[in-house]
Amino acid sequence: MQRYYSNIYWHFTGSPENIDWSKLEKPQDILQYGSPKKEEHSVEIMFKILESKKLLATCYEKIAENFQTEKFCCVTDIPLKDLLTHGKYYGNVAIGFKAKAIHDNFMPVLYISENNLPFIKKIFHDPELVDMAYKELLYDDPQGIRNFYSLMSIARKEKAEIDISKISNFLSNFIKITKFDIKDGVSFYREREWRHIGDFNFKLEDIEAVVVPQKLIGDVKEKLSVIYELKKISIIAWEFLQLA
Repeated sequence: MQRYYSNIYWHFTGSPENIDWSKLEKPQDILQYGSPKKEEHSVEIMFKILESKKLLATCYEKIAENFQTEKFCCVTDIPLKDLLTHGKYYGNVAIGFKAKAIHDNFMPVLYISENNLPFIKKIFHDPELVDMAYKELLYDDPQGIRNFYSLMSIARKEKAEIDISKISNFLSNFIKITKFDIKDGVSFYREREWRHIGDFNFKLEDIEAVVVPQKLIGDVKEKLSVIYELKKISIIAWEFLQLA
């Protein structure tokens, strides 16, 4: 099978706290909010997700100054050994969902450069220059009038804005504006994100595997088998990925 057709889609649980996802321009920006959560905390979140059987929609994308997507949850479609590059931003704990559960409920993101979006040109007036222009009229003389028209002419400016009317409201929920670059941490394109609008309710049978640090495997295995009765789930050590 072609390598880039995944059987497992991953959701990481260790992103830094209090991230404003709408302000991120590249993966490296995530680390401005701090380091990924501690591994023990990430495992706690993983179990909360399994207990609730729900991925919460906590993210949104800002497409334009006056437009943003609906809130969504997401998974990543990347090969197992490439999870290592994901971990530096999202932590070392992940839940792996079966492909069918994702294909039936999620859609792949369309990564697009800002240069390739539809734009519309709008005229606006610099408020400071307009204010200065009207003050010239107070002098009530020919020179003041000439100054008024001169200032109003340079106050008139053209601005390019993304033309939201040319992007369907539904499809715009799956747009991710990014730069394209071969360097690690610069382009979101490497994440191969899939999104679900709103919370995603799943069944425990939809889980194929989890990835956790080696030191926590014993506790995770016991809790998965006893409490959640997920005895057939694959538990992969994060350190194993370095050998894959």
